[in-house]
Amino acid sequence: MPTIHDPEKAETPLARLLLRIVPPNEAGNRTITHLAELVGVSRNAACKWLASQRIPAPRVKRLIEISEGRAKVQDFEAFVYNY
Repeated sequence: MPTIHDPEKAETPLARLLLRIVPPNEAGNRTITHLAELVGVSRNAACKWLASQRIPAPRVKRLIEISEGRAKVQDFEAFVYNY
């Protein structure tokens, strides 16, 4: 997955949302790999979220915490599923 410097240029709505909420890593980049580390899932799992445009409901709370106010529950409504 490429490094996106401007989250609004990401290919999908979910990618834009996730890259907007993740804080920059040590190199100053917002990456899905860094997001996965912060959420406590594998990079593979996060990539599956992007491919399916769906996020497991139990992960939303942690994503909102990571966002530090950059996202709300409502931002995730279109992407959430229960498993």
